[in-house]
Amino acid sequence: MSLPLYKIQFFLLFICLFVSCFSDDASIDCDALLDDPSYIDGSKKKKNGDCQGAITDFERYEQNDFPSNKNCPSISERKNSLAFNMAVCYREIGEYEDARIKFREATHENLDSIPAKYILESFSLWMEMENNLGAYFNSLDLINEVEAWIKENNYNPDILSIKEWDKYHRQAANTYRNLNEFDKAEKHVNVLQDSSEERNKVLNGLYYHEIGNYKKSIEIFNGLINEYEAVNQFRAKSFLNICLPYLKLGKYRKAADSARKSHDDYKVLDDEEGMADAYNNLSDAFRGMGQLDSALYYAHHSLELYIEDYKEINQGKNPSEKQLSKLRNLEPVLEYMKSKTLAQFEIYEKDSTKFNELISTIDAWDKTRELFLTREDQLNLNKVFWNAGFRKMYEDIIEVTFELNDVGRAFSFFEKSKSVILRDRIGYFSKNDSKQVNTENISSVEEVKKELEDNQVLVEYFVGLERIYALAISKGNEKMYSFDVRYLDDVKRIKKEFREQKENAKSLGLKIYEGIFKSIHEDFSGADRFVIVGDGELEDLSFDILMKNDEEYLLNEIAFSYNYSAAMLFKEQKSNKNKITYFAPIEFSNLKNGLDDLLESGKEVARLNERRDGDVYELKKADKNTFLDKIDEVSNLHLATHALGGNNPRIYFYDDSLMIGEIYKIELEQLDEVVLSACETSAGQQQEGEGVNSLARAFVYAGARKVIAASNPVYDKSTRKLFVTYYELNNENPSDIALQQTKIKLLENKTINDNLFLSFMVFGAVD
Repeated sequence: MSLPLYKIQFFLLFICLFVSCFSDDASIDCDALLDDPSYIDGSKKKKNGDCQGAITDFERYEQNDFPSNKNCPSISERKNSLAFNMAVCYREIGEYEDARIKFREATHENLDSIPAKYILESFSLWMEMENNLGAYFNSLDLINEVEAWIKENNYNPDILSIKEWDKYHRQAANTYRNLNEFDKAEKHVNVLQDSSEERNKVLNGLYYHEIGNYKKSIEIFNGLINEYEAVNQFRAKSFLNICLPYLKLGKYRKAADSARKSHDDYKVLDDEEGMADAYNNLSDAFRGMGQLDSALYYAHHSLELYIEDYKEINQGKNPSEKQLSKLRNLEPVLEYMKSKTLAQFEIYEKDSTKFNELISTIDAWDKTRELFLTREDQLNLNKVFWNAGFRKMYEDIIEVTFELNDVGRAFSFFEKSKSVILRDRIGYFSKNDSKQVNTENISSVEEVKKELEDNQVLVEYFVGLERIYALAISKGNEKMYSFDVRYLDDVKRIKKEFREQKENAKSLGLKIYEGIFKSIHEDFSGADRFVIVGDGELEDLSFDILMKNDEEYLLNEIAFSYNYSAAMLFKEQKSNKNKITYFAPIEFSNLKNGLDDLLESGKEVARLNERRDGDVYELKKADKNTFLDKIDEVSNLHLATHALGGNNPRIYFYDDSLMIGEIYKIELEQLDEVVLSACETSAGQQQEGEGVNSLARAFVYAGARKVIAASNPVYDKSTRKLFVTYYELNNENPSDIALQQTKIKLLENKTINDNLFLSFMVFGAVD
């Protein structure tokens, strides 16, 4: 049984997020003393939850050069207070790049006379944001910065209160837990035990449960239960939470007994949400004992207690403030429906006549999804955080559709799992409705078949916590597959091994081929063009580095292309294929960031321009402003430059870099093909519920029809040879075939010493 997210995240994330962001003490003391009307209005809007309006007022105050007053004469305090409040607001509306900028200001700039506790609070909330986004390595960097900051300033931990340190240690423990460094996580949990506050004890119990120390978790919750003879919230919550380690240890009767006691306490407290939680735990306990009818009964009752408000809203009624408050906490609904689905599925496994009841439950999941997506603005949800919940929901449903061999329904949920991500990723950077990708009218299997050529196959993956699922569709066939999730470890290894050009990469390539693709290849042996819609670690894996046998690359038989959703595959060409614009900064010393000059990139553009005449911008002419000014006129773009993947991808021009967040904001619908002749342009940080945040993805979402990008570092000499050949072949062939034939030719001629060029991939629409 998997760990229910709601029971843990309710305390670990929601309380910290809501209380810290909107309470009166969540900013520096100077905050209350600033008497500028813009700042006062912004502060009021922030506390009332109108973060977008608050940002507008805060920006107006910032533009007025931080007017001072007698109560807050320090410019450092005024700037720091503003940066903190703007960071919190940007975080709440999903503008995470802007939030990072402001958090950095609040923790690294204008620190004169700023008390240590406010700096630590900014770090803590910043770490919380990164953890919520699944950007755990970002949070790890912040932990290292906090430790360096403490050491540099000779801070004694005693100068800060337990409450202030607790915020930091909770997030540090959360970071290490998600990085599977449980020893380090436990050290931060142990620090929390210095506090005698009941809430911290509950948090400690949940932390010990999540890192797998179930006996310690039970000990803490039993201690809380024994502290109180009379009914109160902490006793009820402790009875509820002690069910979690009991369920993990398979002590289902003890879990059921504790759930009943929790329900009785919550009933005395007239807390229907608590009663719903208790019913849900009872459902899990009875399912563990094999009493499926009882499990289904209690799962249904947990939904009835909590979901009544949803029924009215789904009928078109405007939600009340109380209903909105409950709607913002989506996790209970997901957990209750998951329990009901699992119970219903196990009943179906024993009695196949219960098929309609199972399908009805699955459809209820989907209806809930639609409700939340159509009300997302009104609910003011942290969408990226909730994506992880929806993803788990779809994994459970896809497992059911696989067992039922229901390909049509499976395809719908494969696509909808991507649709949630697409909606959020685009909305995250742009409020321009014209840029919204249409992912709600998702194609059916039959519609996809009509668009595919006879020799094409669409293969869409879904990477779950327990299995990897795949769905293959050709013009005349469709089939579902399930693979061992442990092959993801090999995928992670091959990326590292191939990047370092180690011989072991070939054996890993063969192992991955046999593990997650060979059966598909054999079933669709008549096809030689495969479109891969990856997921998770598979999203930036070039299938060209996979081996069919010990000596032969898979690319000798198959031309691969890639996309982020089947809904984005069939986009018509709008521009003149032969008109092209080249950018090659060549020299980068003026940026003072240690980047080497790329003399070969100048030769690359010169050779290409001889074959496909176009507009060339080199050296100083290849600056960022020129690119932004000219991009509206460009139909095909070739960028030969430096780029950086990682947690904040960017591509470099002569005078500056273009950040990934800036790319999402540009209207690029006129672009037919973008060639990113640079390092790591399809690589980026994996974000839970989001996928790979890469430059290639940004260009596709901004409107470009196709993007050619590399998942690894590449040498400029190699890219010159690669793209000279590619453009020659592309005149007569679709992009995927042209790139395939180019790679085969370079491998056969052995004109390049390395094979890193195999990491170039074609993303976007199918020719």
